[in-house]
Amino acid sequence: MYAEIVFRNGVIWTADRLHPLAQAIAVTGEEIIFCGSNADACAYTGEKTQVHDLAGRFMMPAFIDGHCHYTLTADDICGVNLQGMNTPEAYLRAIGDKLAARPNAEFIRGGGFLEAVFPDVGPDKALLDAISLDIPIVIVSETYHSLWVNSKALAIAGINAHTPDPLNGRIERNSLGEPSGCLRETAQALVLECLPDWSVEEYKESILHFQNLAHRLGITGACDPWLDIHGQNATSALIELDDQRQIKMNLRGAILAAPALGREQFPALNSRLNTLRRQGKHFQATTLKFFADGIFETKTALMLEPYAAAAGKGDNYYGEQNWNSSELQALFTTADKAHWQLHIHCIADGAVRQALDAFEHLQKTNGKRDSRHCIAHATACAAEDFPRFKALGVSVMLNTFWASRDKTWLMIADWIGHDRAERYLYPVESFFNAGAIVTNASDYPVTAWPNPLIGIETAVTRQPADNYHPWVFDYSNPVHQQVPWPEERTSVERMLEACTVNQAWANFMESYTGSIVPGKKADFIILNNNPLSVAAEDIGVITVHQTWFEGECVYRASSQPDIPATHDLTSC
Repeated sequence: MYAEIVFRNGVIWTADRLHPLAQAIAVTGEEIIFCGSNADACAYTGEKTQVHDLAGRFMMPAFIDGHCHYTLTADDICGVNLQGMNTPEAYLRAIGDKLAARPNAEFIRGGGFLEAVFPDVGPDKALLDAISLDIPIVIVSETYHSLWVNSKALAIAGINAHTPDPLNGRIERNSLGEPSGCLRETAQALVLECLPDWSVEEYKESILHFQNLAHRLGITGACDPWLDIHGQNATSALIELDDQRQIKMNLRGAILAAPALGREQFPALNSRLNTLRRQGKHFQATTLKFFADGIFETKTALMLEPYAAAAGKGDNYYGEQNWNSSELQALFTTADKAHWQLHIHCIADGAVRQALDAFEHLQKTNGKRDSRHCIAHATACAAEDFPRFKALGVSVMLNTFWASRDKTWLMIADWIGHDRAERYLYPVESFFNAGAIVTNASDYPVTAWPNPLIGIETAVTRQPADNYHPWVFDYSNPVHQQVPWPEERTSVERMLEACTVNQAWANFMESYTGSIVPGKKADFIILNNNPLSVAAEDIGVITVHQTWFEGECVYRASSQPDIPATHDLTSC
């Protein structure tokens, strides 16, 4: 059978360990029908076949971002985006400009302020009050674990000096006990639930904006681990876009299980997931999301050993445990028995231990199955817990974009102790060596530019990439070039697998994407350089030349010379 398209003369990394490198592929319709040598590709080349000469260019499977909040693009597109700004003055100028552009706005919403700009108690409401006391202003941090609000927002939510902290949340307060304008963790919902959601049309616009960004970065698959963060309009938009065949990537998602509701919430969660487990072409949600702890930036990550005195939390403070272990184990077991996938946020080693214990409990109760449950982040993990990932069949979703000595790393080190931080934060190679299924993700928009090649470079060098370092304010400072825990640097090959074939497996998509293998979808990218041969510190500046999804070129870089298609059979 002659192919519709043949690519020849390339350096093709397939993500197939049996046949890792090839020179040519053949595509018909949405499918790869051949992968191998130039000579063997001739059997698939006929007079009507389009032949593309890669001329030595590097081809690989398209990337998959298994933990990114693509629906939250609405906060940036429709609201105010503070990403890339590092001072209170810049934040306030941008927020003021947004209000000036929308003088009749009933609220201002946005995100992206850096936790490190406002350490300890967070930003003050007075800064936003100077912009407006008439409408609520609500700005989420780049971590999405803190909310900066003005007095009007506090008022509409009824938050005052007598309002107690909610379970697993904190209302920051001034010296008089009044709310200071920063809400942590679950306390954010006190305000967010009083604001209207973005409309379905606004979500559709923002999701398509994300899709364009993803294609530019070579990403053709993504999982949003918290779809209903503002309401159900986001999932309605996804379903409409999918039905209209406007989604040209594989989108997956999860809905949140709330610690305060315990095991009793399962019937409602089960009903919601059954609604979203649809036979759409490119969007579906079959996963429950849990938060085991908070984050280091708000001193709520759950550790096995206490925080240092410099954290200002008193003696024997270990962080925040969101779930009672028996409740977590009960809901895990019930959801697993119903064959839902579980995805749990665990930042520090205490949370990782609690989650692994819960997975072990459910396996003893339900028996083993092909569940592919996932622990996300694992910014710290005890040495004895690394092997448990393989033993339990639990994958780990890392965020290597953050694995360098940046401003946030230095702030955390102050609170947990610098000696501990040096061999505690952001393990990578240990997970690979323990045999775990390792995936890598951006947590976009926490990482505002979710370029997988940046994450790969940082995992290999453990230094901030020189073309993307939002958490480094003074890049020339030698402290940022010092490598923390250098033994945790890993290889390019392992990271390429973590961003492609491993991600496909983690999302139950390995039968049709994630590697360049005959019978799978033609989901691949062409790069302008070879990440396996360039210097490690240059991986992040590699650019995507073309992105293909299901046999269609969905992105072509205008800055690169085109790859012409011919019907020349002379090479065969």
